[in-house]
Amino acid sequence: MPLTLFHNNGDRTFTDVSARSGLDKMIGRGLGVVAIDFNDDGWPDLFVARDASPNLLAYHKRDGTFEDAALDAEIAYNANAMRRLGWG
Repeated sequence: MPLTLFHNNGDRTFTDVSARSGLDKMIGRGLGVVAIDFNDDGWPDLFVARDASPNLLAYHKRDGTFEDAALDAEIAYNANAMRRLGWG
């Protein structure tokens, strides 16, 4: 299942920006999401806890798009190459 991201239009409506942001390419069931600026660049990144696929760290590229940085952050797999899973 692809991830979905909605942009708040500020007028009580939302726009689906999943494809434009690249999150629709990050397939997997998310159980919990935390917005955090993990690299202190002032842009919100997203940590997605998953239980059927490795955890995801969606790094904000400062242009409205995201890329998965979970491997580099060592939150996708442990030292035994087993998925790191979360429940939210």
